[in-house]
Amino acid sequence: MKKIYISLLVLIPFALIISSVMGYYFYNNSQKNKNLSSQEEINDLQLEILDLEYQQLTADFELLETYNLNTVLEKLQLAKEYEKKIQTIFSDSLNSNTFYEIYKPYNECVNLLYEKKNETIKLKNEIFIIKNNILKLQQGYIEKDIKYCKKDIDKISFLILEKKIYTQSICSNFDSLYNNINSYIK
Repeated sequence: MKKIYISLLVLIPFALIISSVMGYYFYNNSQKNKNLSSQEEINDLQLEILDLEYQQLTADFELLETYNLNTVLEKLQLAKEYEKKIQTIFSDSLNSNTFYEIYKPYNECVNLLYEKKNETIKLKNEIFIIKNNILKLQQGYIEKDIKYCKKDIDKISFLILEKKIYTQSICSNFDSLYNNINSYIK
């Protein structure tokens, strides 16, 4: 009986240790799986947000492109209408500082409009790179890459807004310069 009692005393703590270790292992394993699925859900949500931000970015870009195509081209067509008259007056009045003071800022503004007309090509390429990065992230995402992609989207969004504001200021500047030179022509 004493032998049984001693073997039970040794067996019970041993059984408790084994069951504790097994319980700890299964509990931690289920926590890891739960944490892994939670992180996957977070990453999926981050990718959805990234995709929505990308869609907003492309919409903003299309607005900029449309603005450049419509408004800037309209201003350039106005400049083209009077180009020959302006050049004739300019060549006739080379010694006149009055016309040159009006012509120089007008001409610089027209040149800026020509530059703005095709400026969106570089942005379009950068947006294409962002789209490819998002597709790669959707196939196998890494949280660090999601953050880098978000920074790229923010950077391009800022550039689009900045370019649109700058182009609008050039267009409004053109309107006043166009009116000045137009009044000189008539």
